[in-house]
Amino acid sequence: MRELGLLALSALLLGSPSPALGQEKSKESEEPFATLIVQLAKGELPEGCSASHGIIEQGLLRVEGVEDARVDPETHGIKVTYNPKKTTPPKIVAAFNKNNPDVPLRLPPRRNK
Repeated sequence: MRELGLLALSALLLGSPSPALGQEKSKESEEPFATLIVQLAKGELPEGCSASHGIIEQGLLRVEGVEDARVDPETHGIKVTYNPKKTTPPKIVAAFNKNNPDVPLRLPPRRNK
């Protein structure tokens, strides 16, 4: 009978979300994210060159505050997701360019409204 009770308790614990098990996050701990498109300072990204795309993406992921970086074929740029509480677009570009001087990035020109 004791084994049946332990089995039922285990099933109950495994079936319910628990912060202790990392299955549920509080809304307070969720970080806000912003998206930015950066471009190569010289020319366009070579299409289909996964090696150079990977180098750029990995270089951006090393910048503090950057959460994701993906080559975006539609914009011919790199889509960067970052935490605005930790960094800004100019800081992202400056940090990347400092560590990757052979492949400098730039922010896109501002559009006038």
